[in-house]
Amino acid sequence: MSVESTTSGDEDKITVGILTVSDRCSSGESTDVSGQNLAELIKAGIIDNAKVAASGCVADDERSIVDALEHWCDHLHLDLILTTGGTGVAPRDVTPEAVRAVIHKEASGISILMTTSSLKSTPFAALARPVCGIRNKSLIVTLPGSCKGSEECLRCIACVLPHALDLINNKVRKLSATHEALQSIPVVKPESKSSPSYQEQNKHHHAHHHHCAHQHHHPHHHHHHHHHEHTGCSSKARVDDVCGRPRKSPYEIISVDQAQEIVFSMVSSKEPVELPLEEAAGFVLSEDVVSQYPLPPFPASVKDGYAVIAADGAGTRKVVDAVAAGDLKTLKGQEGELVIRSGECVRINTGAPLPQGADAVVQVSFHIWRRILTKPCPFEGDGRDVLGWYRVLCLEQGPTVVFITGKMMRA
Repeated sequence: MSVESTTSGDEDKITVGILTVSDRCSSGESTDVSGQNLAELIKAGIIDNAKVAASGCVADDERSIVDALEHWCDHLHLDLILTTGGTGVAPRDVTPEAVRAVIHKEASGISILMTTSSLKSTPFAALARPVCGIRNKSLIVTLPGSCKGSEECLRCIACVLPHALDLINNKVRKLSATHEALQSIPVVKPESKSSPSYQEQNKHHHAHHHHCAHQHHHPHHHHHHHHHEHTGCSSKARVDDVCGRPRKSPYEIISVDQAQEIVFSMVSSKEPVELPLEEAAGFVLSEDVVSQYPLPPFPASVKDGYAVIAADGAGTRKVVDAVAAGDLKTLKGQEGELVIRSGECVRINTGAPLPQGADAVVQVSFHIWRRILTKPCPFEGDGRDVLGWYRVLCLEQGPTVVFITGKMMRA
C-alpha cells in the first residue's frame, strides 16, 4: 500500500484525496494513469476552489481500502475523497463494499447522476457499482478505473460537489446564497400528454432502437458512439401552429443580476485555449469573430413575429404560411418560392429569410391574444367550393388594434 499526503497554507480550499484501487498499479506492473489524470483535472479547476491534498494507491483488497479511507477521513480530515477502480463486477472489485463499511450515510443521488450520465456513452456503464457517501465531514465518491470513465464521471458531478460539501459542513452563508439563486429559477412544469411537442417526442422515443455495440472489447472503458440520426433532440417550437403560440413568455422575468448570480454559481471561468475548428464543438468564443462577408447573405428577421408589407398599414391579415431559420422556400429562385401579397402575412422566426414582397416584421411579443372570432368563408378544394372556417386572431398593442391574423382550415 502506498499513500501520500501533502499540506499547504490554503486553508479555505476544498481538500481532495485521490485513491487508486488496482492490484497492478499497487505492485508497480502498471502506471496509475487514472489517478494522475484526476489530479491534473483538480489542479486545472474542474472543481471550484479545490486542491489535491493526498494521493495513494492500494491493491484490490477491502481491508487496505478501508484503512486508507479511515485515515484520510479521521486523521487528515479531507473534504472530498475520490477513488478510482474496483467498482465493477469482477471477483476482485471490492471498492463498493469497502466504502459501505466506512461511510455513515449514503449519497445515492451522486451515484445515480454518474450512472445515468455514463449510460449515454455506453451500455456497459450498467456494470458499474458506484457508491458515494459521507463519513464525518468527508464525502467519498467512487469513480470507474479507466482514465476516460473516471474523467467523464467526475465532469458530470463536479458542479454539485462544492454545494454538497457546503451542506456537509453547514456553511450557512454559502448555502443561503445558493438556495436563493435556485429559488429564483421558474418552476419546470411537466408537459401535458396532449401537447403536440409531447406527442412528437414520444413518437420519436418509441421509434428508436437501442443496440449494444459488440465492438466494445473493454467493458471498463466508456466509449462515445455518436448516431446523429437517433439523438431524439427535436425542437419544442411549433412554428406551424400559428394560432396556438403563446403571446407572452410563460417564464417569470428575473433581473440581470439574478441571472448572472445563477450562472456564476454553476460555472467556473477558464483560461482561453486555441483549438482547431473541428475540435471546438461545445466551447464558447472568448473573442468576437467578424466576417468579411454579410451573414446571412439574404434579408433575415431579427425577431419572432409576422412578416408583412408595411404599406398595408393596420387591418386584416391572412396568415398564409410559417417559416423558420433554415427554410429555403422564402429565397428567390427556389422551387415553390413563397411570395407575400397585399393583405397577407407570414409567421416568421428569428433568423428566417424574409419572404419575397415583405419589408417589415411585427414582433409577436408586442402583442397579446385578445379574442378568437370565427366566420365561414369559401375554401377551394377538390375542384369545388366547400365550407371552411376562417379563424381570426385579434392582436392589439396598447389600445390600438394592429393586426387581425387568421389561418385557413377545413371545416
